[in-house]
Amino acid sequence: QLGACYEAPRKNPGVRAEVLVAFLVEADGRTGEVRAAAEPADPELEACAAELVSGWEFPLAEGGLGGPYLVRHAFAAAPGPAPELTPPGGLRPALRQPGCLERRLRVAPEQRGAASAVTVKLAVDAAGAPAMLHALTPAPEPLVAAVEEAVRGCEWTAGADASGRPGTFWLTVTVRTDGR
Repeated sequence: QLGACYEAPRKNPGVRAEVLVAFLVEADGRTGEVRAAAEPADPELEACAAELVSGWEFPLAEGGLGGPYLVRHAFAAAPGPAPELTPPGGLRPALRQPGCLERRLRVAPEQRGAASAVTVKLAVDAAGAPAMLHALTPAPEPLVAAVEEAVRGCEWTAGADASGRPGTFWLTVTVRTDGR
């Protein structure tokens, strides 16, 4: 979920940032006392992460209160200007060779069966290079890392705005992981 903060406005999207959020789990399973755990380098990013964590729910803790817990997420630097959604009349980024993701995907034996598919959102820059990938479906980190490696190993065509100017645009893709 924290990957969704890639799409929120950021103070400095061109710089890699790490977010640390501390919280407690209340007796009802909801998070409480959610706050940044370090001096925020990017207050907008910290606010987005804290808002997401505030909406999380957990199984009820035995004895009531649980924690403190710490969640950490690293955000890659945006490639040039912040990515945008493809505008109406624009051209979405695309794989140059259909099926490339599945052919390039290498899943570790211990991750096989963890998910039959992983949906990711990625930004493809004006040169066709993928950047800023985050998972939209829950999946173990090693599986997401394998999908990211496959994404970076494939060739992409850049997206363009309605006037035909290439730019950095978001794209959502689902990668089948079963049988890999």
